[in-house]
Order: sequence, then C-alpha cells, then structure tokens
Amino acid sequence: MTVSLTFWNEYMTLVKAGTIQSKFPDLLMTFDTESMMPVPSASIKEGMHVAVIQVDQSHLKLSTTMKNAALLAEIDAVIGVR
Repeated sequence: MTVSLTFWNEYMTLVKAGTIQSKFPDLLMTFDTESMMPVPSASIKEGMHVAVIQVDQSHLKLSTTMKNAALLAEIDAVIGVR
C-alpha cells in the first residue's frame, strides 16, 4: 500500500488515496521494514521500504498548545492542508 507523509520537522500528515488519514498532533512514526528499527524523517532515503504507525492524539498526553486551533491553522497553511 502506498501512502504519503508530509513532514515539517516531524511528520504532520498521513495521506492514503488522496485522503488525510492522520494529522498532527497524532503520532506518526516510520520503521525500516528490514530491521524494524525506527527511522526518523531525516534518515528516510529514496527506495527505502518503511512501515508507518499512527497513534491518535486522544491516546497521547499532550500539552494544551496542541489543541490551540489558531496555532494548528497556521501549521495547516504552511504545509498546504485544507
């Protein structure tokens, strides 16, 4: 299955078939499928096979700024999320 990830210092969106499946502040993480070791976005290389996990923000302990609609709207504008 092919998905795309948008990143801006960290993963911001997970898109499958043109639809956003997950969005910051959800937790998105990539793992190398050969070693099953975590691979940060800065270490991803073209042709690498990775698995992606997603944890919904409702299961995470987040600061109150992660629910700041104005802050999140600014991020959406920068990364092109509608």
